[in-house]
Amino acid sequence: NAKNSKGNKLGMPTIAEIVGCSVQTIAKLFSWIGVADSGSCFTALKCYTTDPKYWQLKYKDTWITIMDSSILLSYSKISILILENCYEVAPVITPKGWKEIVRGLLQNVQKIDTPYEASYYGNIGIVFINYCSRESENKFSITEQYSNGVWRNEEDKHLYFRLEHFIHRLKYKQLSFEMRKMTHFLREEFGAVPTKITVAKKEVRVWKVSEENVHNHQLNNMDISKEASKIGFDTIREHMDEQYKKSKNVF
Repeated sequence: NAKNSKGNKLGMPTIAEIVGCSVQTIAKLFSWIGVADSGSCFTALKCYTTDPKYWQLKYKDTWITIMDSSILLSYSKISILILENCYEVAPVITPKGWKEIVRGLLQNVQKIDTPYEASYYGNIGIVFINYCSRESENKFSITEQYSNGVWRNEEDKHLYFRLEHFIHRLKYKQLSFEMRKMTHFLREEFGAVPTKITVAKKEVRVWKVSEENVHNHQLNNMDISKEASKIGFDTIREHMDEQYKKSKNVF
């Protein structure tokens, strides 16, 4: 800490805010005179542009992976990650101090582009496109249990499918998901909407999607290399499992 003329102590985050620079810069200046600051332990930040994004925070010599952006804003949660990854107790930092540290890190954040197909939603999108590619001219096909395909309506050029059948497909692929986010993704990315059709004089709840939207989507007909598919696989799988656990805890 430094002292002003009135004798009040000013922390490095406050000094950085007054001067208009990062906490890391102030910490480096004070280190020349032997004043250490716990914020100087955090030296770099990476952001992987998957959907959703995930982060890597450098604490001393260790890169810590953060799958949820909200964790980055909570130092109490960061402290747990430090304990788990570095086997040490995290330094004491106030919420205000941590906010300033993060703000400084974001000024020089390293953004890393990753293939869309290597993201959480990209994986679901690929499964959906493959699922829709198994078109059937038989309307009764969508009433079959665990159907692997969809009904193609020649009149409106739409594909009709049962949501529970697609969910079964995702589970078969061992992809965990949260229902609301998954259906929102189908709406936003493919324009899919719920509807009803009549099969054998019975109303059936289904979803429909324009076959043009499916065929023209950026994930369709994409040459996905093994290397691209491998990028972020472990962290994406971790995020999927975490989201699935959260959805189970809601009920």
